[in-house]
Amino acid sequence: MEKDLEDRLKSFSLSKEENTEILLEPTDVIKNILECEKSLIGKIFGIKKVSILGFKSTMMNIWQTKESFSIREIGCNLFQVVFVSQEDKIRVLNGKTWCFDSQYLILCEWAENVLENTEIFNTVELWIQLWNIPFHWLSIETGRKIGAKFGKLIDIVIPESGSSKGRHIKIMAQVNLEKPILRCTNIKLEEEACWVDFLYENLQTFCFYCGKIGHSERGCQSRKEDLALDKLRDGQFGEWLRAGDLGLNKTGAKVTRKPFSVEPQTQKDEGALVVNNIPPEENQKNVSLDANNETVSVGDGNLNENSHACAELQKEEGGKERKILTSQMILKPQCDKENEMEKSMRLTFVVIEALLCSIRSP
Repeated sequence: MEKDLEDRLKSFSLSKEENTEILLEPTDVIKNILECEKSLIGKIFGIKKVSILGFKSTMMNIWQTKESFSIREIGCNLFQVVFVSQEDKIRVLNGKTWCFDSQYLILCEWAENVLENTEIFNTVELWIQLWNIPFHWLSIETGRKIGAKFGKLIDIVIPESGSSKGRHIKIMAQVNLEKPILRCTNIKLEEEACWVDFLYENLQTFCFYCGKIGHSERGCQSRKEDLALDKLRDGQFGEWLRAGDLGLNKTGAKVTRKPFSVEPQTQKDEGALVVNNIPPEENQKNVSLDANNETVSVGDGNLNENSHACAELQKEEGGKERKILTSQMILKPQCDKENEMEKSMRLTFVVIEALLCSIRSP
């Protein structure tokens, strides 16, 4: 934006007063610089415009800092977070991969030219599960060579306990948000070879058509262009790239399921909860999150906790409390309304019968 303004001013014929420079002293800005040194620059990566009020409220509840902090909007989905405590700033910066409204929040420390370095906001650190590797090939070196596909490799873990799907390697790597996410790769040892599947943990909104993070298939520009040229190629990406979304049905065939989210019921129905993708007939069952799923969606935000259990108390009208449990949600039975309707119908019949008796009597 600064360069655009400079280029535009060069085309102007400036007056003498306009062309005169104003000299600043270091003391004029020292207070602001010290404040900026305690701040982080954050960018929401995605095409959905974020509300500053909702963003402030959600992040204050999530970060739970010792001292207060303020959030200022400095551009479209671009924010400056100013901390009072340097300790709070480092803790938030070194925390988990933050997200808001199913979009990643990319944080970096303030620097004079930080906004000019767009590459800082184009990568995110994610855990990636590597599946279908023969168990006698599971090694740190195998994970290191596969992780080189992503560029910067941060960590490698080989979980000791397996599952019904076998064992796997987990790597943490920097994922380039400007490119389609990688789906698989081929590895070979002498004459033996196999395909390795990539499953992403905490994978937020991404496009099932082009595979890029930050937008859905509906807002994909590549799909619109291919549609105009009659060159659509659907089915290249999908929910199966999310870790924990792949399972087996009773026949052994692979099936996919959408991750559910918990959100407050908008209607005043005595604190009942709504769970997405759970059929009504199953709404009295206990539901639990995958222990590997570190992201909990509540409303339009996402809470990252060390455990998969997170509870939030919300005050309702009349002083009642509603408790949202994300590790084990006990949903209110739907029979209360049916009982009320039945009582109302019985009362109606009694009134009608009384009226009929009064009419018949002389």
